[in-house]
Amino acid sequence: STIPGVKGICPDGWHLPSDADWTTLTTYLGGEAVAGGKIKETGTTHWFNPNTGATNSSGFTSLPAGQRSSSGYYYFYTLGSFAGLWSSTEYDGAGAWFLQLGSDNSAAMLSINRKPDGFSARCLNNETATSQLNVTPTNQELTASAGSTTFEVTSNTSWTVEESVSWLSVSPTNGGGNGTITVTYEANSSSESRVGQITITADGGNPVVNVTLTQAGAVQWSCGQALTDERDGKNYNTVSIGEQCWMKENLAWLPSISPPSSGSLTTPFNYVYGYYGINVTEAKATSNFQIYGTLYNWPAAINACPTGWHLPSDDEWCAVTSFLDSSVGCSSQGWTGTDTGGKMKESGILHWTSPNIGATNSSSFTALPAGISDFYTGAFYSQGDGAYFWTSTENNNSVAWFWYLKYNESKVGRSGYGFRTGISIRCLKDN
Repeated sequence: STIPGVKGICPDGWHLPSDADWTTLTTYLGGEAVAGGKIKETGTTHWFNPNTGATNSSGFTSLPAGQRSSSGYYYFYTLGSFAGLWSSTEYDGAGAWFLQLGSDNSAAMLSINRKPDGFSARCLNNETATSQLNVTPTNQELTASAGSTTFEVTSNTSWTVEESVSWLSVSPTNGGGNGTITVTYEANSSSESRVGQITITADGGNPVVNVTLTQAGAVQWSCGQALTDERDGKNYNTVSIGEQCWMKENLAWLPSISPPSSGSLTTPFNYVYGYYGINVTEAKATSNFQIYGTLYNWPAAINACPTGWHLPSDDEWCAVTSFLDSSVGCSSQGWTGTDTGGKMKESGILHWTSPNIGATNSSSFTALPAGISDFYTGAFYSQGDGAYFWTSTENNNSVAWFWYLKYNESKVGRSGYGFRTGISIRCLKDN
């Protein structure tokens, strides 16, 4: 039976350690496999060579007193190579637990031996040492991005760790003595900061240390900042016009590429002006792609915009053009208004054909004349002369509305194109 705290041969105020007492010591020192080295006297003055792992970092200074055998001839042996330290814990009527150390290893192992044999004894003070537990730092500020951080634990006992919120996770969840706790945290998508806590509790429930982690809120995107399309990593400038937020560049998402002779009323097709091949990498290397982006047939355009953005409807195109020019007739076909086109076109003739009438780009929309991919002729045309933009609004089951700008006109135009035609799109931020 186990009799913890039994005085035995020890003086008053002290007792022979139980097997649990020895386990507390070896656990604190890092486990049985290494604890022996930490409690053995260093060198080979008393221990035989090689005295493996002996550092005596604990200050315990165990000596190899050997043992006395009670079987057959009574004799002493293993002096210099072995230390046996009794516990007060019986195994059965004939045996009891003891801690053994050897000169050829760094372990401190609990084993069972016959009671009549002779081992050394180390006494343990009856007063329980006060548990110490310190954690540094006691709080940390975290960025909004996902990541990890560490805390250092200094203790003379075992401890456990718990987190208070689901966006934190800790490793390890328990330990003994000194150690490092790693805290992994998820990204904070909210604009509001949030607070989490980890609790480190010493063996026996006292002391308890609470560590606070405050994670910053995410910086919220606003119109006018660059937008990154997560599908391909491309960045787009954006612009606020009226109550709307527009891409300031033609969409360039290019999941596949086809020549202009390929098209469909229902299947998505993507084109790059002047490129007649089917290799996406080659198409992306062209200056036309890099300047003007991708031309889409209408089935492709409908789903081309990145998450959080969409292909604007005819009404949404009406909103932006009439905001810039109140004389725009949103139900008109052909040219309408007075100077909306000029306010939306990139100024100058770097990309537009001269004279690029009325172009001031005062809206910062920066329309570029990407031209058209024509399924019916299998050719490209009108680059430099015209900018054409799909809407999401059908005119009938094979035609959708689009809006356009020309080099020789300061107005804006509205008309319908067949679904197979490839033209540009500008994405609009979802409300």
